[in-house]
This record gives sequence, C-alpha cells and structure tokens, in this order.
Amino acid sequence: MLRFILIVATFVAVEGHGDATFSKRNDPLPDLVAFWPLNNKHFLDDISDNQNHATDPWNNVTLTYKTYRSCTVYEFRGNPSSYLVFPNNGNDFDTRRSTTTMAWVCPYGNPVPIFYFDPTLNDKGVQISQVITGGAPSGLSASVKFTKRDGIPPVTPLEKEIPALNTWYHLAVVYDYENGMGHLYLNGNLESAPFEGEIATQYDAQAGAALLPQEWFNGSITCIQIYNRTLTEAEIKAAI
Repeated sequence: MLRFILIVATFVAVEGHGDATFSKRNDPLPDLVAFWPLNNKHFLDDISDNQNHATDPWNNVTLTYKTYRSCTVYEFRGNPSSYLVFPNNGNDFDTRRSTTTMAWVCPYGNPVPIFYFDPTLNDKGVQISQVITGGAPSGLSASVKFTKRDGIPPVTPLEKEIPALNTWYHLAVVYDYENGMGHLYLNGNLESAPFEGEIATQYDAQAGAALLPQEWFNGSITCIQIYNRTLTEAEIKAAI
C-alpha cells in the first residue's frame, strides 16, 4: 500500500538569533547519491560512493567560519564568478523519481539560486532558490520548482518564508513519485503541492549562480545532500 512519508526537519537545539545547532551526524544513510559537506575537512569533495567532486571555476567561493558552526562553510560573494559546479557524471545523482535534497543556508539578502539542475536554462531543471516575498521579515522565501523530465509544463513552485537574514536555516526538498507530491521543508515547516511525472534531475548542478535569470547568491551554504528516495523522519534527523 502506498504511504505518504512525512518528513520533518527537527533540530537538537535552537540558540540565539534563531540559528539552529545540531549534533554530529553518523555514517551516511542508505541511498545517498551525493554529499558535499563543503567544509575545511572535505572541501569540495563528494563523500558519497559516487565521488562527483564539485569545482570552483573562478576560485571565488571561500571557506569561512560562521556563527553557531563548529566547522568552516563556503561563502558566496554575490557576483558572476562566485559559484560552484557539481558534475552529474554518469547521472550519478539523477533522482528522476522519489528524491530528497537537503542543505544548510545562511542568506545575506538577495533573491538568488541556491542549487540548480541545469542552471543555463530557465524553468528546465529542478531549481532551489530564494525569491522576493512581501510578508517575511527577511523579505525572502525559499523556493523550489519541480520541472517534468520532458520539459513540458507545469513547473510547480513551492515557497516558504525565510525567518531572518544572516541566520542559518535548514532546507529539505522532497519529491514523492508514488504519491505525486512535491514538498518543501524550511526548519521543519511544510509546504506541499501535487506534481506528477519524473523530474528533471539529469543535468549537472550549480550552487550560487544561474544564467537565466542572471542572479548570484550572497551568503553561505554547507552540507548539501541528495538521496534517491524520500526519507523517514528518523533518517532526516540523522542526516541533519
């Protein structure tokens, strides 16, 4: 029987300014197809079995220490040469059916791409980004667009308000093929929408920049993980 797996991103503790802290993670979970810790221990390496290491084409994404982090993270400068490329060699992290993608993000203020599949074309690959919103104190919302693999609409956007700038939030993007639903979790808060078909994750990915539209991320990103299925609540907790 098909079942809907409710994924909740929970935290070990929450400290000042809304920043989330979390315990040391254990060994990678099953079905992990890409994991870039993006810190001074692993740098741009993919520590999953697929070993699709990221690249910094212009050497303009830098390691830095940020509040409430026990290790360094990568900081993006908000200009056209500050981005990372994630080669999808042999479609190793092509999660065309059920999938979970997660990251920790600290935004400084602009509406920008966080993690795009096929960043050279507008509304083609799956796109995780920040967009302008009216109600949130930050002025921004986290957003994901699920695009069908054949490129035919609809593109389903989901948005969730980002609580504050210069603070960390945890983002989890989930697609459940069996139930035909897309989900966006921001610090455990859920937004969902129906979406049917296989999603367009067959491309290389890019963090921090896109050509269409031309936008560049100013902030920090760490711990990008991709799984080729939806995760249980317990698995999400371990992965965080």
